[in-house]
Amino acid sequence: MAELLEFETERLHLRQWRESDFEPFATLNADPQVMEFFPEPLSRQASNEVADKIRSLIERRGWGFWASEAAFGSLNVAFQRLELPEIVSFTTVGNRRSRRVMERIGMQYSGEFEHPSLPEDSLLQPHVLYRLRREQWDVKA
Repeated sequence: MAELLEFETERLHLRQWRESDFEPFATLNADPQVMEFFPEPLSRQASNEVADKIRSLIERRGWGFWASEAAFGSLNVAFQRLELPEIVSFTTVGNRRSRRVMERIGMQYSGEFEHPSLPEDSLLQPHVLYRLRREQWDVKA
C-alpha cells in the first residue's frame, strides 16, 4: 500500500475517504443536476461501488480524486511530491464549468476524443482533453 497523501490549501484539508463519506457522496450522485454531464444519476449501490473503486485506487497509489480549490493543491502534490511529468484531465465537451477550472489552473486544451465507455449515440461521448506539463507548472509556481 502506498503512502496516503493528504494536504491543506488556504481553506481546505484534503484527506482520504472514510465510510462516513459514502452517504453524502451517494446523495450528490443521485442528484440529476449534479450528474448533468454524466450518463445518469447513480443508485446508492452504484455510488458505493464508485467510492470503493476510488478508495482502492488511492490505497494503491496514495492519491486520488480531489476538486475545486483542491485543483491547485493537487497539482502541487503531483509535480512536487510525486514528481509526475504531466497531468491530464478530461470532461465532456459541453461541461464548460469543468473546462473553465482546467483552464484557470493552467491546463491547455489538447484535443477531443470519443469516450470509449459511453454508447456511440450518447450526447456525452464527445470529450475534451487538457494537459499540463511539469515545466509549464514550474513557470506558474
